[in-house]
Amino acid sequence: MNQHMQRVSRFILLAVLAAGCQGGEKELQRFDYEEPHMGALFRISLYAESRTIADETARDAFTRIDELNRILSDYSDESELSRLNRTAGSGEFVSVSHELYTILERSKEFSEMTDGRFDITIGPLVDLWREQRGRARPELPSAKRLRRAQMSSGYEHLDLSRTDQSVRLARPEMRLDPGGIGKGYAADAVRNLFEERGLQVFMIDAGGDIVLGGPPPNQEGWEISIPTGVSESGLETKTLKLSRCAITTSGDLYQAITMDGVRYSHIIDPATGVGVTGSRMATVVAPDGTTADALASAFTIGRADWSLDLANSITGLHLSLLYEENGEVLRSVSEGFPDGK
Repeated sequence: MNQHMQRVSRFILLAVLAAGCQGGEKELQRFDYEEPHMGALFRISLYAESRTIADETARDAFTRIDELNRILSDYSDESELSRLNRTAGSGEFVSVSHELYTILERSKEFSEMTDGRFDITIGPLVDLWREQRGRARPELPSAKRLRRAQMSSGYEHLDLSRTDQSVRLARPEMRLDPGGIGKGYAADAVRNLFEERGLQVFMIDAGGDIVLGGPPPNQEGWEISIPTGVSESGLETKTLKLSRCAITTSGDLYQAITMDGVRYSHIIDPATGVGVTGSRMATVVAPDGTTADALASAFTIGRADWSLDLANSITGLHLSLLYEENGEVLRSVSEGFPDGK
């Protein structure tokens, strides 16, 4: 989560659209804002009675995201997460903030749920692949370096003590990487802030991790486009109308590198230590952004049948999966996916 991105010092008011409300309530207006945070562009759309209310709430939302970045950044040496990483292999439990403990506890739950396909401890492996993305001619890391990075990873070596909210990173050189959960968690934090202020109609887009409040006035829901297939002209999409949920799409469409003729996704399979090969895109609709963020990545790693079985077993969660099989891109959806298929 890059704290080196320059923060926009002022709010950007993109549009103000008036819309009437039912029941004789005061007229709500739509306000849109965007700022770069956590290495991504955060976009907020909200409906409020006045610009004053909207501006103040949006300002507090971006401040809240900054607070989380100071906890979770794996780029800043001064973040709480970086300080914890420096204790790896010491054998000591370290007291952490309630916020960081909550994220790590949920991360471990997702690891157990996905048989390790989601794993916040893969920082050493992520470092290897970041090196390659910056090279003109990327190369596969050596087998020795991969083994060393894998030996320093593994969610089973992330020890949590709920009694005093302390954490132990049991392996030397172990390093936590919150890239697969942090933005979804931040979007949830903003949603909580909005609801505490009595704002019910909003959309929070944390670099593709989207959390939605109630639908805009006189609308069925917020319009969100998702990938549904691939044709000769490119990616095919469909627009869903959603509200009061979260949605994330993850896959190798946006970030990948080719080495020795093989295309590797930016999403790393902890079992192999390398990026996923073969085209995969998972769209997850879930009750909260943290869940959607974490599981979308895991579903691009597991087999299609495994991913769909797990999605069907979780109440309130739905999955649309694009995957390559015998040179053909197929789509499968879990039960009740909200596009009517």
